[in-house]
Amino acid sequence: AFNRKINRSPNQGPYYAQPEQIALSYGGNVSAMWITWLTYNDTFSSIVEYGINDLRWSVKGSSVLFIDGGKQRSRRYIHRVLLTGLIPGTIYQYHVGSEYGWSSSYRFKAMQNLTNHEYIYAVYGDLGVVNARSLGKIQQQAQRSLIDAVLHIGDMAYNLDTDEGQFGDQFGRQIEPVAAYVPYMMVVGNHEQAYNFSHYVNRYTMPNSEHNLFYSFDLGTAHFIAISTEFYYFTEYGSIQIANQWKWLTEDLKRASANRDKYPWIITMGHRPMYCSNYDSDDCTKYESRVRSGVPGTHRYGFEKLFYTYGVDLEIWAHEHSYERMWPLYNRTVYNGTKEPYTDPPAPVHIISGSAGCQEYTDPFVPQPSPWSAFRSSNYGFGRLHIFNATHLYFEQVSASKEETEDS
Repeated sequence: AFNRKINRSPNQGPYYAQPEQIALSYGGNVSAMWITWLTYNDTFSSIVEYGINDLRWSVKGSSVLFIDGGKQRSRRYIHRVLLTGLIPGTIYQYHVGSEYGWSSSYRFKAMQNLTNHEYIYAVYGDLGVVNARSLGKIQQQAQRSLIDAVLHIGDMAYNLDTDEGQFGDQFGRQIEPVAAYVPYMMVVGNHEQAYNFSHYVNRYTMPNSEHNLFYSFDLGTAHFIAISTEFYYFTEYGSIQIANQWKWLTEDLKRASANRDKYPWIITMGHRPMYCSNYDSDDCTKYESRVRSGVPGTHRYGFEKLFYTYGVDLEIWAHEHSYERMWPLYNRTVYNGTKEPYTDPPAPVHIISGSAGCQEYTDPFVPQPSPWSAFRSSNYGFGRLHIFNATHLYFEQVSASKEETEDS
């Protein structure tokens, strides 16, 4: 019945018109917010009703048919509405839907682009549908307004395409208690690769991008850059995307570097890390990982030198099912700041936060890690990134099972 064609008439509506999997994402400026949701049949319109104290305003958007690459070729309609003209810092109520069905009412706070405004981001990768160990705390913090946005650094559902896409649907339902309240910003990971990343590309809406695979945005005092490390590993989908991303990334970093007076922090987000201390055979354990040194053989398109050249401050990774904080690092060498290790360091700081959950459990570490590794944990948890202002940034790792902070 999901795939059954509906003929619109006064007495016949869609079989499955109820909106679900509602997710906010930053619209690229503080006056804009994307709202994305899903239905299983065409509802012929995509509407958000919203307001400050009521639902007095209405905006129409669009929907696209997404056909899964599995055997059943299951069909989903992805709805998108861009709200504009929002008043920064204002709390809005909203719901989504059509004449055939409406969601529950939710709220969100429009973002603020103030240099003295503190933003707090939940940061993690590798959450999963099964054993999403950190999800309860993240849901709670989103609804208590203790976080302003989420940065999900790849590997969403394990996998979005599993069971003809039903795992992706369940993931959308599980994160809705977070994503319906705060912007949920995605980065692609290896577990999204099925059918050329089609579930990731179609299900979500990231700013300044038609495909969500790489994009950037400014918020507060930071310039955020999301990249696909997966282009370097799934070359069966073509290698031209490595060059395309590289060209875009180089230009984006040039602009960000020239705009430091307004957005002094440059923060990158990619799924597979350059470095790690885990006891496994992943690429980050190798002397020359692909994302660090470039394509094997030619060593082209390596991120490390590029990020160092343009003064990236913080590089956030996941993939390893663990947490690891590193000293300021370049070319396998520690470059601490002059007064304290993290005070104006001459090289980027790397953080891996890939232990939010999933059924594959956490990863152990080698007994004697390299000198660039400052702290390690194999406990489930997620990060909280506090950007206070133009000069102070703070990162902590929160345990999923305990109240105390595990690292800061």
